[in-house]
Amino acid sequence: MINQSVLELKIKRTTQIYSSLICVIESLNIPYIQWFIFGDKPSISVEAKSLEEAYQLETMLYIIFRYALQTKIYSHILEMSKETSGTLKNSDSYKIFFSKKRIKKNLSKVVGEKNTIANLGKIYGYPECCIKKYLEDAKDTGSFEPAIRYRLQCKRLNVQDRFFVSLADQENVGALGLFIPCSPKCPEALKILKQYEKIQKAVIERTRITQKDHAR
Repeated sequence: MINQSVLELKIKRTTQIYSSLICVIESLNIPYIQWFIFGDKPSISVEAKSLEEAYQLETMLYIIFRYALQTKIYSHILEMSKETSGTLKNSDSYKIFFSKKRIKKNLSKVVGEKNTIANLGKIYGYPECCIKKYLEDAKDTGSFEPAIRYRLQCKRLNVQDRFFVSLADQENVGALGLFIPCSPKCPEALKILKQYEKIQKAVIERTRITQKDHAR
């Protein structure tokens, strides 16, 4: 459960990191990052194409997360080769993990295990039922089949996608969304969605206030 005053304070702190307040808000206008900073999401990861880019992202985001949350943040850079990531990636890349809890020293082993996707789902704080359904659908297709299944569920149930599950092609599925739920009406997923929508509303209001102050 999110305390409204605490949420507003976190958002205010985040916007105060740099003099260019609006740019910061826009760069953080990503559902899963907002859920991590302002909600209960325990961990996130972002991708980088090179080690240099990974270090730059780690430094920048660590400052933002540490200042906004006012608590210790743990980070770890992991090389995601074909051998390490299995079906997660077709080429070498890097993942920068950020967590509110101490990241396991054997993170590379956890990610490299056969049940990599299940392990990551738990690390990211996804509901168990959604992880299970994802694994049933995914097989060797990554997020593509789960996204197709979810979008068809939305159509069949005549409900709007509120989890930001984008579907450009097989290589670009739901990159900025919350996660792919087992159903658009999953109770556990909707609890997270309710929390996120409260966060989103508060961020929009803070952006409006910031823009108004800068216009003076």
